[in-house]
Amino acid sequence: MSEYVTFEESTSADGAAPRDGDTSTAPPADGYEAASGDDAPPRDRRNEPYDEAPTGGPRGPRGEGPAGWLPYGPATPPYPAEDDDGGPAEAPSEVTRPDLFGHDTAAGVERSATGPRQTIRPRETTGPHTTAGSRETTGPRERPAVSAGLGTAGAGIRPPDPWDLGPGDREHDRAARRRKIRVLTGLVAGVTVVVLLVGAAVYALSGKPECGGSPIALNVAAAPEVAPAIVEITRTFNKEHHSIDGRCVQAGVQAADPAGVARTLSGTVPAPGTARPDVWIPDSSIWLAMAHVSSGAAEGGPAPLSVARTPVVVATTRSLATAMAAQKVPLSWDTLLKSVASPSSGTGGKAGISAKSVRLQILDPASQAAGIGTVVMTRVLLQRDPNALSVFGRLVQDVRKNVSPTTQALLAGLSRNQDGKAPVLIAPEQAVWKYNHATTAPAAVLYPREGVLDLDYPFAVTTGDRTRAGATTLLAQAMNTGQARAAVQALGFRTPDGRPGKDFAAGGLNTQVPRALPTPSADDVTQAMQVWSKLSLTARALCVLDVSGSMAEPVRGGVSRLQATAKIGTSALATLPDDTDVGLWTFSTRLDGSRDYRVDVPIGPLSTRSGSGTRRQAINHVLGRIRPKPDGDTGLYDTVLAAVRSLRNTYKQGYYNNVLLLTDGKNDDPSGISLKELRRTLAKENDPDKPVPVLAIGFGPSVDMRTMQSIAEETNGAAYHAMDSSDVQRILQDIIDQRICSTRKCR
Repeated sequence: MSEYVTFEESTSADGAAPRDGDTSTAPPADGYEAASGDDAPPRDRRNEPYDEAPTGGPRGPRGEGPAGWLPYGPATPPYPAEDDDGGPAEAPSEVTRPDLFGHDTAAGVERSATGPRQTIRPRETTGPHTTAGSRETTGPRERPAVSAGLGTAGAGIRPPDPWDLGPGDREHDRAARRRKIRVLTGLVAGVTVVVLLVGAAVYALSGKPECGGSPIALNVAAAPEVAPAIVEITRTFNKEHHSIDGRCVQAGVQAADPAGVARTLSGTVPAPGTARPDVWIPDSSIWLAMAHVSSGAAEGGPAPLSVARTPVVVATTRSLATAMAAQKVPLSWDTLLKSVASPSSGTGGKAGISAKSVRLQILDPASQAAGIGTVVMTRVLLQRDPNALSVFGRLVQDVRKNVSPTTQALLAGLSRNQDGKAPVLIAPEQAVWKYNHATTAPAAVLYPREGVLDLDYPFAVTTGDRTRAGATTLLAQAMNTGQARAAVQALGFRTPDGRPGKDFAAGGLNTQVPRALPTPSADDVTQAMQVWSKLSLTARALCVLDVSGSMAEPVRGGVSRLQATAKIGTSALATLPDDTDVGLWTFSTRLDGSRDYRVDVPIGPLSTRSGSGTRRQAINHVLGRIRPKPDGDTGLYDTVLAAVRSLRNTYKQGYYNNVLLLTDGKNDDPSGISLKELRRTLAKENDPDKPVPVLAIGFGPSVDMRTMQSIAEETNGAAYHAMDSSDVQRILQDIIDQRICSTRKCR
């Protein structure tokens, strides 16, 4: 493979002539770029902003080497621009930092025994780079900045005038003319050779590389919001004629919804029009875990890197932000989540936030990474709270009615004031930037003090082909240039190291790099989404209440056990939304003819009509007048079997169908089925596509909890033991909030 021919200037004391063919790759010293002309002054690059560097790729401030990010870890800190005397500081003899692929590269001056030597290099690193064994890849070949000076200090040599021969006789004149012709011929030949050599060098560096055969066409799937920047980057990449193994590499970009690509890569039903990509740039690494795509380096591919970054922030109206600031309480996720989740909080909660004053809205976790991240972040932040499950459950119940399928739909909620509540949105910062640039009523953006979760837009290699994976390494380099950073910043993103664009503050956003919360693990994502999936389902509960004689026993407060339970049920019913399906049965022995149970209110949505009013009103009416059967026993087994069968026969997909059982005793119906028969029948009739768990609450000291546990285990439900009415209230609320507790953890 051809090497670059460089032309250098020597500053040695002996003034030696320049040497051809030197292949040194040291960059210019002291942050300067060498001049291309004899009289042009050197260009001081030390305090310039990020720009295209002469040494291949973008350059940072003096001493930082190539600008940009590293996959992990901070950049090398810059050395000072001036020394102690106020003059230009001398660059260190060698400054090293890992490059994109983890190798150490020297930056600064290559020193020799005779002093610093400056070598001119093309603007982008184009030498051979070996990946995947002995595979040879080439980058763009561009024309170098070549100095035309000769001798020391770049001084040009002026040839003598061939017509100025001076005095002399004819022979001397003829000899002088012959010398003149030889000089002219030599100069012309020399110039011709130099021109040919320079022309050859320029062609080798900037001409179209030698690559043939069928090109390697890389298919890139990018999240729609960042896709325009990726298109711009790949357009430049394609013009540079990169090659691998003698074949040109070209890239095409498709804007693709990350959820659809994740389904394609994970082997589930692919989204229409979504092809399997070679490179995937979703909005978050969360999707990589869900699609079972490795975030590490693919075989023959590049090291992990991010293309852009944007944090998930809190957006609200300017008026609410002003009111919150007046409270002088720093916004935190803890304050926001707990204030919104507390059903008893009034309008004067912490930082001016309460369930009655604000409406919390998030992106749909089923299709949006910011929504998934919000759920995961909330669950992780609440881990140390003793009431974490209850708070999390109430949050889910509240926000499931206010999820948005897209960022546009979410931010449109800023202009709507529903039920007198101010909107509080959890949204990507980039989406808010875009919204603020297109409206006359921009949103206020808040950054909670614990930190924010970042959407990191990873560059993930998804092809299994070794050659194509090697080709993606070239494309990855194009994502780490000044052009790439400018392209993503122009769309409102931050660079991978968190730096915003120039007009960021004009959009009402914080230009500082916000504190980042830890990236959730794959297990955190899986567990949080399982919890969300169950909690976000609309509840469908058949409540089965024991009215046997023992429920007449008095409890604290001068009421019977049944009356206390009914009062708790009324309070719990008030917390359920109107779209919840609820039914009420009571049971004892022979309560309705020969049946041990009675259907008091058939199951259905609380808002629908039942009798002369709504179903909610009908249930409250029954609970207000309910009385125990004085001589009634407990026909537990027959009632449980009938309730499970009834709910399965009327099963609703997309709902959390369950039987809620409350009893204070044990089965004492001699004419009914046995526990063994009940368990065998439940196992036989079990339908995995129509699960109906039994959630049993045993009330009082005489309840048979072993039997409750046995029934719960057979239906994948849960059993709880309540010693008094306060326990019943707490457990009932937990069931409503959680609905996910396993039998091993619930008591």
